[in-house]
Amino acid sequence: MCQAMVQNGHEPILYAVKGNDSLEGLSKDIWRHYGIRNKFDIHRMKNSPYLKGYDIAIASFLHARRKNVDMVFARNAVAAVLSSLFGYPTIYELHQVPGGRIGPSWLRLIVSGKGFVRLVAITHALKQALLSEYPGWLKNKEILVAHDAVDLERFDNLPSPEEARSKLNLPQKYTAGYSGSLYEGRGVELIMELAGVLPEVQFLIMGGDPGSVESRKEQAVARGIDNLIFFGFISNTELPQYLAACNVLLMPYQKKIEVSGGGDTSKVFSPIKLFEYMASERLIITSNLEVLCEILNENNSVLCDSANLTEWQEAIQRAYKGKMWGISLTRQSRLDVENYTWQVRVKKCLPVNLK
Repeated sequence: MCQAMVQNGHEPILYAVKGNDSLEGLSKDIWRHYGIRNKFDIHRMKNSPYLKGYDIAIASFLHARRKNVDMVFARNAVAAVLSSLFGYPTIYELHQVPGGRIGPSWLRLIVSGKGFVRLVAITHALKQALLSEYPGWLKNKEILVAHDAVDLERFDNLPSPEEARSKLNLPQKYTAGYSGSLYEGRGVELIMELAGVLPEVQFLIMGGDPGSVESRKEQAVARGIDNLIFFGFISNTELPQYLAACNVLLMPYQKKIEVSGGGDTSKVFSPIKLFEYMASERLIITSNLEVLCEILNENNSVLCDSANLTEWQEAIQRAYKGKMWGISLTRQSRLDVENYTWQVRVKKCLPVNLK
């Protein structure tokens, strides 16, 4: 989003937590790690484990205030409360309906603040959930729907599956791929079952923390499955090449999906990998979840029951045996994703009069 803001003529400052283990060693190469070409200011702050993020929210607001920013685009509720109440034009992006005892109160303060501009919901399903949860004081016109997106330039001129596999020193076998975390509900268990019934296909698993990857490897060994390849975390810069090595890309989300912070997002989420898959121009086989069908349909993907192993098996076999079958679907998905770039999203989210 920050890069797209730069590309649209803005000067963003990104506020982030300092000392996060996942970012150690990236300070000098953070742009390459995330595939960023247009640089911007990053202000990183230390946080206390005892203050539950309140220190970060306050520090980021105070720094933005000293910088006399024109607008605050926030995903931190407390920072959005402060900027809205103090009259700074404030856009607050939500990925879930605010929960707990205090979440709804923060949202009400944001919306009632003199600086409030709009809410951004990542799906139509989330917008409807918000309107249903808070009838009366939350209005339809105050919520803009903006799905997640992709940087298409990173997916230009991808090699063929065979060429990509050669570059990555992978066997030249028909390949099904999955990228993302290994939390419950992401469908990794289904992929392991598919690997067991489709020994002629190799399955690439890209993503997951080291502990989860090791656990899944042990499960595969215990089941005697030898056509699963686990790569662990792949940087944003390298990911397109790994996706290109696949003939089909799998999105086997289940009806309940855990996230790192807890909770179930299966009804309202907008996975970034959906748009990365579409940009890769590879056949997408996906769970037929209502929220995913805000973007995907029978013209740009193959929709399967999330719990029906046979449907997934037959879809992969059909793609494997009839390689021409998915061409129109992949072409349509690549055309459709042009409406979901980060630059398009920034233009949609920010007010037209913002200089």
